[in-house]
Amino acid sequence: MKQEPNVIRLVLIDGVFGSNAVFYSESDYDRLVALDEAITGAATWGDFEKALPPGEFSSLMQWAANDGEAVYRVNGDLKYTSPMYPSKEDYSPECIIDASDPFNPSEDLFGYADGNYPPWVHMIFYNLPEGFSERFAIRVTSFLSGDWDEYPYEKKDEMVAVLASEGFELL
Repeated sequence: MKQEPNVIRLVLIDGVFGSNAVFYSESDYDRLVALDEAITGAATWGDFEKALPPGEFSSLMQWAANDGEAVYRVNGDLKYTSPMYPSKEDYSPECIIDASDPFNPSEDLFGYADGNYPPWVHMIFYNLPEGFSERFAIRVTSFLSGDWDEYPYEKKDEMVAVLASEGFELL
């Protein structure tokens, strides 16, 4: 029986050392596109919630790291409250994010654009063949963001050939 190929996407982005090839699994790519569309297209928190993939909104660090710092209000009901603060009276007005409030990710969304949310493209795909990173990657070290590999786009044809020989299908 023929084994199905590993399907990945190759995308061009700008990186620390110039243009880079970034590799995504199909599911990661679809999720990142949906997150980007939700973040850039939402005018309000309610719009953002509706545009995200199922389950994504409830898993935001906004709520997971919640010690009474932020709660979400929809039609007067509070969601994602901290177990330490179960009633409405426990929250000051500045801690309540209403579904109708304007959505500004760079100011309001925990972890936005610092590699925590949405997931940083350089750190997503980790299923490359053994030796591939050593052969093609330029290692970037960052005290704040951790280390990652950048793949110079000018080596695209050679990288695609190696991946194809290892059973990968690139889109």
